[in-house]
Amino acid sequence: MALDIVSELSEMRVIHNGKPVAVRIGVHTGPVATGIIGYQTLHPCYSVFGSAVRTAALMESTGSEMKIQISESTYKELMTIGGYIAEERKDIDSSGLKTYWLVGRTEEAVQRRPINPSWLCKYQSNISLTNRDPFIDPISNDDV
Repeated sequence: MALDIVSELSEMRVIHNGKPVAVRIGVHTGPVATGIIGYQTLHPCYSVFGSAVRTAALMESTGSEMKIQISESTYKELMTIGGYIAEERKDIDSSGLKTYWLVGRTEEAVQRRPINPSWLCKYQSNISLTNRDPFIDPISNDDV
């Protein structure tokens, strides 16, 4: 998904000033805890917690524009799956972690499935990501 995001955004420009849209992506593989916060309020949110989330945020914040920085555990998982191309990050990262740039995929990589409209559920979700954790706000299709 991260490779597709970078690919799509590389063609986009901000409407009002024509500047390119840039993104930094960080990915880490590890255990997380999830839960709904504020269930009695008007806007409960689904949140993901744990060191894996903090490490992914670190990967994003120490990354470069239009690049995908992955942790060593993610690198190992992708190499087990096969079909992904990653390069070791050569410059020194202030965190001291060994990291990699995810640069592409081959035909052996997991392929995107075509979208079948019957798979879509009645409700969609807005997902906004911050450098801390995701916030998912469910909305009905009537609101779209």
